[in-house]
Amino acid sequence: MKRITLNEAANAVNGRLVQCENGGQYITNVAIDNRRIAEGGLFVPIKGERFDGHSFIDAAFEAGAVCTLSEREPKNPHPHIIVKDSRQAFLDLAEYYRGLLGVRLVAVTGSVGKTTTKEMIAAVLEKGFSVKKSEGNLNNQTGVPQTLFGIEPHHEAAVVEMGTNHFGEIASIAKAGRPDICVFTNIGDAHIEFLGSREGVLKAKCEMLPYMRKNGTIIANGDDALLRRLKNEHEGVITYGFGENCDVRAVEITHESIEGTGFFIEFGGRRTEAFVNSPGRHMVLNALAAYAVGKCFGMDDEKIAPGIGSYSPIFGRMLTEKVNGLTLLNDAYNANPSSVKASLDALSIAKGRRVAILGDMLELGDDAPMYHAETGAYALEKGIECVICVGTLSRHTFDAAKSVGVYFESKAELLSRVGELVRQGDTVLIKGSRGMALEDVAERLRGSERN
Repeated sequence: MKRITLNEAANAVNGRLVQCENGGQYITNVAIDNRRIAEGGLFVPIKGERFDGHSFIDAAFEAGAVCTLSEREPKNPHPHIIVKDSRQAFLDLAEYYRGLLGVRLVAVTGSVGKTTTKEMIAAVLEKGFSVKKSEGNLNNQTGVPQTLFGIEPHHEAAVVEMGTNHFGEIASIAKAGRPDICVFTNIGDAHIEFLGSREGVLKAKCEMLPYMRKNGTIIANGDDALLRRLKNEHEGVITYGFGENCDVRAVEITHESIEGTGFFIEFGGRRTEAFVNSPGRHMVLNALAAYAVGKCFGMDDEKIAPGIGSYSPIFGRMLTEKVNGLTLLNDAYNANPSSVKASLDALSIAKGRRVAILGDMLELGDDAPMYHAETGAYALEKGIECVICVGTLSRHTFDAAKSVGVYFESKAELLSRVGELVRQGDTVLIKGSRGMALEDVAERLRGSERN
């Protein structure tokens, strides 16, 4: 990171620097995990549900920290910046640090596809720029600052995922990130238990807009009825999708298989051929968003298309694997009604017998049974030959797909029998909410012997 002094840090968070003989000493890294502190680091102890980072202050200094942002008066002879709330101070310091950087920042939000879209955007921009991107899904009030502190002076672009399940969260991280470009993937039912409705989801996602930099650009999915409104409500909006009124359009699918999708992109009177290495038309939408960002950066189509083609799926995000005579569509990282339907669409184009292993979708509130039943009915509609359901809520999925369904109340039961339920040549989709941890099922199938 770009070096800042202890005095700068204290002023940025309105904190009180104590036990410090040299406020001009530089901070070379910032971390909330004492195991990630390097020499010259600033340790930020955060209170979590299971641990209080203040318990690890001594360990952080032993690892090379030069100071800590602390809510408590020090018990050791080391520099401390005393603040009221270390979590908020972490955001405040990240906001200050972001202001020192000349990097153009792309913020990605939405109900589905944030991580994949972030990865595709980075793949495109890397064809012409030095890029920093969010690692994994560090998209919350502690994850986004970690990404910001990882931006180095040589970086020209940053692609930062921003997520939420409560009002006010995106506002706080967007204030720190100050995006130049805001990308909206879609508005679905994810976290509707806390946000109340799709209108509530839209409101929460749009909290980033007041913090977008002057003359910034909004890139929104024009096939999403709620996001289409942004075109009328804001200036500088680029829409993308399959619809005729979208600015960036996919106008022809040239190839569609479990290995990926070929298509043409139409923009500004030109057509560009592209291929994305992941199945499903929802992946085309993600690629269109990446194309739009590339154009905002002034890139030529001849660089953008190879960037889209260089995207590689990451673990748990529609990662296609050939193992033990099976084709696994490992999309186990998370799930909501929209994303499950998109994954079933992708599974439906596979050759041979198609198997969907579906776990509970969480944080859906009182309508959760209805959403699960709709998912089961949709699997039948798409012609999926076997629907294996696991979890309490997924009983409703099974009830709707009973003619082709198998039900397990617990993941342990599923793991004990999954090897006998699939066959050589099957294509198997694995999909469930993060709390279900269905990557364990993928691991079992990788190690299972097949009949």
